Amino acid sequence: MGIFKNLKKIRHKFVFLNKSKKFKTNGFTVIEMLVVLGVTSVLVSIFVVQAGDLRDQISLFKEEARLIQTLFKAKTYSIQVLSEEGGDTACGYGVYLNGFGESEEASYLNFLRKKGADGTCPEDYADLVYDETTKTEILGSEYKIDSKVFIKGVSNNNFVFIPPKPEVVVDGEIRKDGFVFLCLKENTDFCRGIEVNKVGQITSKK
Repeated sequence: MGIFKNLKKIRHKFVFLNKSKKFKTNGFTVIEMLVVLGVTSVLVSIFVVQAGDLRDQISLFKEEARLIQTLFKAKTYSIQVLSEEGGDTACGYGVYLNGFGESEEASYLNFLRKKGADGTCPEDYADLVYDETTKTEILGSEYKIDSKVFIKGVSNNNFVFIPPKPEVVVDGEIRKDGFVFLCLKENTDFCRGIEVNKVGQITSKK
């Protein structure tokens, strides 16, 4: 009988210890909880920063796409509309960019370069660029670029497509190519470039 009692006690003790171990392994200590909270807060802060950068980059890509579309519009109109009319309605169709640098509010617009009173176009390419006289007619409304984005100072600001080829005049002269660089204000090294060559090919560059 004594042996059976001792075995019963040992059995009860083993069950108690086993339950205690289970309880301990299923819980978390205060230190473990603090470590988890610390790691979580770091990950959340990294995610918030990256999400902000991603939103800015999306804004830059959108502005790049819109400007390319505006340049294509000028080129297409010059080829299809003006050339169909024999080039008699205008000397060219262009895009004018305004506001260079981080501190400037950037914008751009489409314009039509009219012929003179005598029905001819100027021989000097410099006279084809956008100005605020009656020689140019703004088509549509001026488009404001997102405030997170700016036009880099080395960019060209006047692109005119002359029908019917079209031939491209950049800042008042025929060049091999012209460029526009759009950059983020929060990360000035992150830019997108748009190239327009002398035959009107428009390409996106990093």
